Amino acid sequence: MVAQRKNYGRYDRVEEAVHPGPALPRAPKRMKEKVEIVVAAVDDPNPLGGEKLRRQRVAVNVARDTLEREYAYHRISTAAYQAGRTFERILEAAQIGAGSASLERSGGAGDHEAMVAKAMDRAEAAVEFEAHVRSACGQHGALILRAILGDGQSFAQIAAAEALGVKRGPSKIACEFREALIALAKHLEGQCGGLTL
Repeated sequence: MVAQRKNYGRYDRVEEAVHPGPALPRAPKRMKEKVEIVVAAVDDPNPLGGEKLRRQRVAVNVARDTLEREYAYHRISTAAYQAGRTFERILEAAQIGAGSASLERSGGAGDHEAMVAKAMDRAEAAVEFEAHVRSACGQHGALILRAILGDGQSFAQIAAAEALGVKRGPSKIACEFREALIALAKHLEGQCGGLTL
């Protein structure tokens, strides 16, 4: 009888995970704005024999990743986190001339045309997905998701651009970001169990 893996998120029951080897790194005090280490747990990347169900502790820098930080501090659900990551992957895939396209081997003009056609297909898929995002989250929610997940803006930057004030503005944007992720997760759940790339 094979033991079943429990479906824990990466920040659930971290204390039960093991960490073979040296201690996890800590954030250097001088780099407070650039490094913020939190502990997560992932499936053991190198399972041995009967230890296939173990989880291993890992250090994650959440200082520059708003979606990861929200998930690490349990402000959003695993479904909302996964919906955000799906949106990010679709936006990244749509960038023409970026990523794996430059790493593909060139065999002549036909290969270049095929790469351009793939890039156009990815861009079209991104436009279609953004229409889904707008229908699920509303225009403003979609803009916030795009600004944070696509452009890497912070809550404070968006609040400043919308002239919402320094004190309450970032909190308002954070709340709208979380609500948009929840709405997107529900929408993706309704689309045949979710959208994957």
